[in-house]
Amino acid sequence: MEKITKTKLDQFFYLLLAVSTFILTHAYNGIRHDSILYMGQALLELHSNLKLDPFFVFGSQNNYTIFSPFYAFFIKLFGLNFASIFLLLIAQSAFFTSVFLLIKKFTNFDFAFFGIIVLSIANPFYGGYGIFSYGEPFFTARSFAEPLSLFALYFAFDNKWFLAFGLGFLAGLIHPLMALPAMFILWFLFSMQYKSGYIALVLGIIFIVIGAYLGIHPFNKLFLTYDNAWWHLVNIHNPFCILSKWRNGNWFRLVVNFFIAVAGIFYIENKKLKDLFISIVIACIIFFALAQIGDMIKNVFFVSLQLWRVNWILQLIDMAFLPYLTYKMWTKNYVGKILAIIFVSILLNQIENDYTTFFEAFLLAITILIFYKTNIDFDENIKRLFERKNFAWLFTLTILVLCERFIWLYEISFYPIDFQFNLLVMERCVYFTLAMVLFYAFAKGIRIDKKLLYGLCASFVGALIVSFIGINFKSFNYFIKFNANPYMLNRAFVLFIIGILFILILRLKALGYVLISGLFVLSILLWDQRGNWDLYIETHTTNNPFYSYIPKDSSVYFDGQLKYVWILFDRPCFYSRQQCSGDLFNRKSAFLIERRLNLVKKNKKDIINLCFEDKNLGFIVSQTKLIYKPVAVWHTGIKDGFDNLYLYDCKTLRN
Repeated sequence: MEKITKTKLDQFFYLLLAVSTFILTHAYNGIRHDSILYMGQALLELHSNLKLDPFFVFGSQNNYTIFSPFYAFFIKLFGLNFASIFLLLIAQSAFFTSVFLLIKKFTNFDFAFFGIIVLSIANPFYGGYGIFSYGEPFFTARSFAEPLSLFALYFAFDNKWFLAFGLGFLAGLIHPLMALPAMFILWFLFSMQYKSGYIALVLGIIFIVIGAYLGIHPFNKLFLTYDNAWWHLVNIHNPFCILSKWRNGNWFRLVVNFFIAVAGIFYIENKKLKDLFISIVIACIIFFALAQIGDMIKNVFFVSLQLWRVNWILQLIDMAFLPYLTYKMWTKNYVGKILAIIFVSILLNQIENDYTTFFEAFLLAITILIFYKTNIDFDENIKRLFERKNFAWLFTLTILVLCERFIWLYEISFYPIDFQFNLLVMERCVYFTLAMVLFYAFAKGIRIDKKLLYGLCASFVGALIVSFIGINFKSFNYFIKFNANPYMLNRAFVLFIIGILFILILRLKALGYVLISGLFVLSILLWDQRGNWDLYIETHTTNNPFYSYIPKDSSVYFDGQLKYVWILFDRPCFYSRQQCSGDLFNRKSAFLIERRLNLVKKNKKDIINLCFEDKNLGFIVSQTKLIYKPVAVWHTGIKDGFDNLYLYDCKTLRN
């Protein structure tokens, strides 16, 4: 591969471009997803107001991490809003640095740059139902456990085993489930050099068994199984933890990632990097085998370990080294060329409906095979395209590719997509096929009149317009709004910008520097994508009219919103869907939350009845005025929030 960087200044701006890409694809949408649960655990460390919340009342994951007191310290010092943003920025900086250094250890600056770009743009979700991703743009224990695990791998390849295992152990103290795959890989790499590693493994297994026998948490769950009623609730509320509940698309993504790692074993010559891929493949086989056994026998210990999380490190390493791996595959043989194209096609075009990419990958594989058999030099012909005399060819091919990409953007805007081989999918295939045919014709020197080429462009655009006649694009928020789906649209947006800037840098370096600087500033300005309501509650917290009316330990129901109850009122939440994440670990918690869920469903049309059906409910916050007199009214005046909120005292109503 010809190096694109020549000076330190070039490297600085390429690095700035990579940072900008990462920021744009990791826009901050506030405290959401699992960051709500970790925030609650930190708030519980500061005071006991939340101790009666269903998520905490019977114990939680808080017992197995040092993250909560660490987070609580910064919340107490700086406040919730600043602490969550400050720690997230540190964690994401560490994540970016750890990935960059790990790639650069085995390759060079250029491949590290491209690896970060791919990692930023590619779909980051792993596991069942696409719930979890690496490098998440919100603050959780995973935010620190991931870079610590990667730094541990980095130092392991320098034979700094004490430091490597120390960092891995620290990651385990923060998030044991995320660190476990990395610790296994560290052990495997260590055991390849020192046989004493196998002794450590045996001692570890003996320790777990003895701990289980003595009833030491969490090892006591080794001999515990889910009964049918508990297992039923886990299947309903935590299907992403049960392999038999995974969707075909989840398995497809896993299989693709697995075979990329296998390709790394066969095509990469660097012994240390090959060892990394070998260890990851072995870890995946063992972890998924144990996870499957755990599911089959309904073992609480193995299911709670969530061994499928090994997928995070598999997918991340695949994406980070994809540019280097595809380069090695491309330069080795034509089979490598086909596999490289298939991998890149599937991964960079991956959407919720994974199967759509099969068409593109299939067409690319056939095209590459034809080109190989006809001795077409890709690099030479691509350079020829940029010659002034070949402008008509370049323009036509660009229009074709943009048409195909526009349909792809439309597809991902309608999220999630149910797979159908419809006219738009066929049109994508046609556009792509024509692009390949035209490039083949250009490469073989087949003469086509410029007017005909421009006529083809007009027909391509015309066909695209006809396809979209009658579609109201305003109804597709993911297509229009920048911040609606940062994992999908931001990546498409960034990919477009990267392409333009890459060409500009190669041609006009000074202009490229200016544009990259502008892009960096733009990425900073666009990073915080919180709405006015989320921004308000995260900055004002308990500074609201309702807080003083609600006694400590009184539970509050606010339309199933866990975040609002915990932040605004600092009180136990009567019910929220997010509390069900504890079903996996505690039977009592699972049945308590299920009972309250059924009550909420039963009284959905007249929510005030909850006050009379459960005496543990203290207050209800409603968006509409109910038949009873509220104890307080909050006129928020916040755009995109709630206009008016009404507080009802259940104890008063019952009396």
